[in-house]
This record gives sequence, structure tokens and C-alpha cells, in this order.
Amino acid sequence: MKSLGRLLVCLFLMLSAAGVAAAEPDPATAVVLVASPGFPLPDTLSVSELRRLFLGIPVYRGREVLTPLINASDKDLYQAFLQKVMFMSEANYQRQLVMRVFRRGGKRPEVFRDPRKLAQAMMVAPLNITFMTREQVKQLKNVKVVQPLW
Repeated sequence: MKSLGRLLVCLFLMLSAAGVAAAEPDPATAVVLVASPGFPLPDTLSVSELRRLFLGIPVYRGREVLTPLINASDKDLYQAFLQKVMFMSEANYQRQLVMRVFRRGGKRPEVFRDPRKLAQAMMVAPLNITFMTREQVKQLKNVKVVQPLW
């Protein structure tokens, strides 16, 4: 009976350890804020600044205004960004963008469905900024991580 108890305890400990390992996030799927290698940002952006930026409201660093680019190459990544950073659904996000453009002028952030085209657009201006997974960053190699998002 003692050996059965020990066996159950060992089994419980092994399953607990496996559950903890499975709960850890995969570093490759971690989402980061990225820019071109020449991006002059010494500090990080707050969630409030990120929301304003991706809603089309100007966010300044010094005298320069940041330009958001939407990474829609991965539908799940885009949806997660909208939920975790923008705190809204895609329909609400699009509605907010349209309302802001019509009320205050300006333009909506450009949307990219191809990560290579997104990386090329990032190189055009050093103040362009977007989000992607660490795996995408490794594949592109011509962007720099500004800060982790989650």
C-alpha cells in the first residue's frame, strides 16, 4: 500500500511539472513592437500611447511623429493585438478609425498582409512602427525589436 501511495505521489508530481511546462508561453510566438534598424526610440511606448498611435492619433517622440503600420499577415496575431492592446474587436476598431478620419482628418494606418512588404515599408521611414511575433522578426532580419508587448 505504501508503494502505491508513493507511486501516486510521483505520478502527481510528474503531471504537475508537465502542466507548468505547458503553461509557459512559447518565446517564438511572443509579440513585440518592431521598427527599422534606424528607429530613434530610447524609451518604450505605454499602452495608452500604442492605442492612440494605432487609432490614428499622432504620437510624438521629440519633434517627430510615429507612423503605425498594421501587420495583418497572421489573422490570429492581428486579432490578439486588437484584443490585448486596442481592447476592442475588429469591427469596433474599424468603426473608430473611420470616425476619427471623418471627424479630424488624417488617414488610417496602412495594412500589410505580406510580412516582406511590411518589412520593406518599415525601411522607407525610420519612424514606422508595427507589431509581429519574434518568429517573424527572425525571418525578416532587417527590423529591430523596440519592446515586447506580450
